[in-house]
Amino acid sequence: MHSAKNRIWKMPQINKKKLEELKSRLPIPIMDLLLKTLVNRGYQTPEHILRYLKPHFLQLPSPFLFKDMEKAVARILQAIQNDENILIFGDKDVDGVTATAILQKTLQKFKANVAFRVPEGDDKYGLSPEIIQWAATEGFDLIITVDCGITAIEEVKQAKKLGIDVIITDHHEPRPQLPEAYALINPKIPECGYPFPYLSGASVSMNLAWALLEAHFLHEYHGQEFVFCDVETTGLNPSRDEIIEIAAIKIKNGVIIDTFECLVQINQPLSGEITRLTGITEDMIRQNGLSPREAFEKFIEFVGKRKLIGHNIADFDLRFLQQGIRKYLGKPFSPPIEDTLRLSKILCPKVKDHKLNTIAQEFGIYVDTSELHRARFDAELCGRVYRSMILQRNHPLIQSLQDIMGLAAIGTIADIMPLIEENRTIVKNGLEFLRYSSIGLIKLIQSQDIPIQKVTVKDIGWGIAPLLNSPGRVGQASISVELLLSSKIHEVDELLSHIVSKDSERRQQFDQNLKNIEKKLTPETLDETVIIVESAEISKNSTGLLSNKLSLQYQKPVVVIALQEKEAIGSVRSAVNFNVINMLEHCGDILLQFGGHKAAGGFTITIENLPIFKQRVLEYYEKSRQENTQDTILVDSELDRLQDITLENLVYLENMMAPIGTQNELPRLFISKVRFMNPYFFGKEKDHFQCLVVKGETTLPAVGWSMKETLMNYGFEKFSDQWFDIVAVPNINRYNDIEQVRLELVDIALHPYERK
Repeated sequence: MHSAKNRIWKMPQINKKKLEELKSRLPIPIMDLLLKTLVNRGYQTPEHILRYLKPHFLQLPSPFLFKDMEKAVARILQAIQNDENILIFGDKDVDGVTATAILQKTLQKFKANVAFRVPEGDDKYGLSPEIIQWAATEGFDLIITVDCGITAIEEVKQAKKLGIDVIITDHHEPRPQLPEAYALINPKIPECGYPFPYLSGASVSMNLAWALLEAHFLHEYHGQEFVFCDVETTGLNPSRDEIIEIAAIKIKNGVIIDTFECLVQINQPLSGEITRLTGITEDMIRQNGLSPREAFEKFIEFVGKRKLIGHNIADFDLRFLQQGIRKYLGKPFSPPIEDTLRLSKILCPKVKDHKLNTIAQEFGIYVDTSELHRARFDAELCGRVYRSMILQRNHPLIQSLQDIMGLAAIGTIADIMPLIEENRTIVKNGLEFLRYSSIGLIKLIQSQDIPIQKVTVKDIGWGIAPLLNSPGRVGQASISVELLLSSKIHEVDELLSHIVSKDSERRQQFDQNLKNIEKKLTPETLDETVIIVESAEISKNSTGLLSNKLSLQYQKPVVVIALQEKEAIGSVRSAVNFNVINMLEHCGDILLQFGGHKAAGGFTITIENLPIFKQRVLEYYEKSRQENTQDTILVDSELDRLQDITLENLVYLENMMAPIGTQNELPRLFISKVRFMNPYFFGKEKDHFQCLVVKGETTLPAVGWSMKETLMNYGFEKFSDQWFDIVAVPNINRYNDIEQVRLELVDIALHPYERK
């Protein structure tokens, strides 16, 4: 640990021997700094590191892991078959409009009677009694929410009374009571089934679309139960050798629904070679093995009449099973089979060999090779490989997934989701797939002079997302949805012109709202631990942008409230260690409506409850601060020499770590005993800091955003006479086609020898 004022720097504990072992087991070369960073962030095995470096979109979890997904798909297909009217209801922010476009685009492929609606004008966020009544009047039979709905308890009841089914897809925090919807698809609800809880609304929508696409394109696969089988034996000859282990995995729509595995007693000694290969010993078989008769009976019962699938099943596993079943049960065994070895030779003709693990890696499946040659593990791996091959060979399905994954990537980035695990896979692949998007989205990207082949997280966050967000801020979010759906050039040009116009209008509106809100920022307000500011002169659509700007500026939680006649609509943002959604839940009994994430949220409240709300917010912050007295900065690696931070090395890091963003930043480096040269403050508030960092004979430019208060604590005028320790992130500063290495300061502290 290393302490700087009230912040703790948690230093990495790197085992050099383990690093070398990891490096030797990786099939690709890797820079030491990258390897240290990944290990320090929890990537401890070669297969985990490879999944990070080469995330394949086909390895995203099956959408049917969501508990209600089959139910939702069946209801939507029924609606399409019966010519029912379907309404997709979304949100007006970027996550909401991309989520809406994903599902609208997908249902249009199936010729569904589908329309969409997003909040416009004076519409409130989420489902409302007015929306439900409107949907009933317009003759809609089914409503599918995207990026909203998880708290719409009364609205769902109202829809039921009016004969409308509601399927909710959302990613916001649920309350203890859930809506009684026809189906609930949200990775945060209890027992939802999906392994990753931090999806964006667009990615949840993509999962529903993916499930529908499978049901539409994979007629022979969807809804069927398949059994994936593997056996381990004492040798290669079924007439002479015996089965020592059988495993079978029952899979439906990419989800394991049942398993069977057993060791089998044998009549001959087990060779040391087989034990070394499988890890199975004679003691294990003696203590836990079933008799061959019992093992085969249970296996046949488990398989039933289902298709049996395995790798080299035709020439190996099935022959052993048939020999054993005939010998011990006296009956034939001829189930329908499919061999992934034979299939792989057709689909992957150029791989070096067609072993199960080789084919798995071809599809981005990286596993611990020490687990191979156990029947259960190999059967599961075969199931994953088979699903990948079935998906990959269906070109219309793949094209549809590529089309919508780009939209899911934009929604994920815009909603500031953590770029780890599934989100990393969606964004990395989705950005590459943007070239397959609608003409509307491609033209939007090109309008910002962004090359379609090299779109980055920063391009989306700073260029594309604000443009898509603008129409919603001024009450016309449907324009953004229409652009994302459009493939007609004349229509795209008109919509794009509208969006640019709305962006200009939004900027003017924001600037005016900012001036209005800044008038309310008294010294007393700014001194509070949480800045809470309200005004009747600001738009309810601007509270999110205003609170975000002020939170970043003052490094405090900020609540901005737009006052209306009887109600107030507010947004909360936090750039520090403060859980926004927990705070809103703390105030839930006095809020009319609320929702959000850890760092951002929104709410509606009556005017008369505002005083008690402010009191509750401050109480919650004090309690939170007492429980989290010190901020912790996780350091990824220690840097001894500044000269190791070269442009070439940073380009490598950017390429290998991309997409770079929330929770997947470039490495945070601890650099000891440096000096600052030519320091000065800049920016409108003079709260940003720029200097040269000097260590030994090397200097690098450095910048510290919103670090004025931290730096003044050390005496700005004495900088050149003091030694400092710093935590900094190296990056490439690109300006006017010039690339320059720069350090972004995260925190500074006096070097220990300088401390009094």
